[in-house]
Amino acid sequence: MKNIFFLAFIVLLILSLESVADEPKAIHQKGHLEALSVYKKNADDYVAKNLNRFGLNQLISYSAALDTMYKTEMSDTISAFKSNYDKSHLTRSNKITELNQEIRDLTEKKAKAKTGFTGLLRKAGIASLIWLAIVLVLMQVRSRALKRVQARLDESKGQLSESEIRMQKGKELLKLAHENVSRNEQLFSKTLAVQKVLTNTSLAEENGFSKEDADRLKQAVAELVRAAGTNQKITSTILTQEHEPGTDKVDANLNLLCDQCFELVYNGMKPADPDLKIAVSKDLEKNLPQIKLLPEAVVQLLINVLINAFQSVKERQEKQVKGYQPKVTISTRVLPRFLQVRINDNGAGMTDDVIQQVSQPYFTMKSEAHASGLGMYFSKKIAGEMHQGELKIESEPGNKTDVYLKFFTS
Repeated sequence: MKNIFFLAFIVLLILSLESVADEPKAIHQKGHLEALSVYKKNADDYVAKNLNRFGLNQLISYSAALDTMYKTEMSDTISAFKSNYDKSHLTRSNKITELNQEIRDLTEKKAKAKTGFTGLLRKAGIASLIWLAIVLVLMQVRSRALKRVQARLDESKGQLSESEIRMQKGKELLKLAHENVSRNEQLFSKTLAVQKVLTNTSLAEENGFSKEDADRLKQAVAELVRAAGTNQKITSTILTQEHEPGTDKVDANLNLLCDQCFELVYNGMKPADPDLKIAVSKDLEKNLPQIKLLPEAVVQLLINVLINAFQSVKERQEKQVKGYQPKVTISTRVLPRFLQVRINDNGAGMTDDVIQQVSQPYFTMKSEAHASGLGMYFSKKIAGEMHQGELKIESEPGNKTDVYLKFFTS
């Protein structure tokens, strides 16, 4: 009877380890996979020869090797990510330097134009009526030139502000990636500790194995797998944002972009405010067709809108409204001639006047010092100019806000 319990323990432990080993996101290097297969084969051989204790030792070695190899590969991934980020940061720094130089040049041109304009006014005072008419014509020409210079100056400042904001977001996303990797490592350590406890318990009970301990091990492994999946989504979205939006549209999965951006913003807010309790839901239509998009630009658009939604419910919750439960929802739908993304929140809402101004550059109602007033401005440009689509806002002050994004399929 004891041998039967021990064999059952071996089979259950093998299945638990295989569920981790078969996880496609855990181990990728060929050499690591081959090394793990050796441990597994040795364990199978010992069990086949009824050498169960030796088989158990091989499985324990397999588990330890799996943890070590996973940490090594995750460290290599983070190193590569940091290298890519440093290169991207250098490129953006050079771009900012160029924009600063352009601003200085345009400012000098503006000063020179103003100086010339003042000189013409002096000459107009002592000129004849004919010369006065000529001066008035020249004044109009100069005025138009000044307006064009001012417009170019404002545009350059906007580009500079956007680049600085993207750099800051890159630093925050890199920090988030490190935090997620750290959580995954802690979960792996937790799983290994549970396995050691169960092993010691089985030896103390003469090779017996309780159902309670088996359930605890399964729960720890399931928790680890879920956390690894979330980390993979977030890392993938961060890597997407490390590149400037291209100009060529490609076939893209809008459901996948919505899911990644939603998880990124939601998981990004939780570390900053652990006590924040937000009800979230995703209603992504099955079999949503792929359409031509600029993925990097669409990700930026979704992140801007989602950040506004989560901040809105957070601000309303901080007012301690009795019975209030913050909620954010994202959904996709196939409608005639276009695909629709709807982002809904039950936050503070907006008046019609605010909705009319929210897409204007530098307009903001946020109290944070870092708010630039450019998020919805660039979001509307991404939806309209880049994709010939539409960004529509419907809101009830003090109750809710719905943002509709339309991407036309033909």
